[in-house]
Amino acid sequence: MNGISWTADGRQLAFARMTVAGRNQFRLLDVDASGTSLLADSQAVTLRASPRVLKGAAPSGAWWGGWLLTPDGRSIILDAAKYSYRPCPPRQPDHGLCPGPLPAPALLLYSARTGAFRADLGVLAPAPPTGGVQAEWSSPDGSTILVIRFRDFGLYTNTRTRAGLLHVGHYTAIPWSAEIISAAW
Repeated sequence: MNGISWTADGRQLAFARMTVAGRNQFRLLDVDASGTSLLADSQAVTLRASPRVLKGAAPSGAWWGGWLLTPDGRSIILDAAKYSYRPCPPRQPDHGLCPGPLPAPALLLYSARTGAFRADLGVLAPAPPTGGVQAEWSSPDGSTILVIRFRDFGLYTNTRTRAGLLHVGHYTAIPWSAEIISAAW
C-alpha cells in the first residue's frame, strides 16, 4: 500500500490506514489546519460500495494494493480486490476458512470529497494480488495515470513488469526495465 500522497498545491496530505476493526480507511489532512495529531486532525473519506465493482462490497473490506490522490485533490485512484472464502480442505492447518478463487483486482476511481464511486478504470491481470498495480502518477484530474504492473503476470519475478499510461480506458505501454521495481514523481 502506498505511504502518502500530496495534492499539487501541497495543501492536502492523503494516507490510508488499517483500523482496529481490520478495515481499510482513506484519510485526508488539511496541512494548514491547526493540530498535532495525524489521525485526530484528518478526515476519513468513506469509499462507498457500488454494485458494479468489488462484487458490491464496501471498499473498506477489500484488499487494497495501492492508491493515489490525484493532484487536484478531487479523486482517489484505488487498486482493490474482493476476496471470497470457503471451508478449508481436511488436514489443512487453518482457522476454518481458506481464500476462495482469487478475483482479478480492479483499478477504481472515487470522489475524494464524497467517497462516491466514479469509474472502473480497467480490470487488472487475473493473477493473485501480490503487491498490486502501482499508480505512480496521474494527471491533475486523474484522466491519465502512469501505472506499473497493469496487465502483468510476472508479479513475483519482475521479469514481465511493465509500465504504461492508462487514459480513458486505453493502455499504452512505455519502455520499462525489469530491474526497476518502483519510481517516484
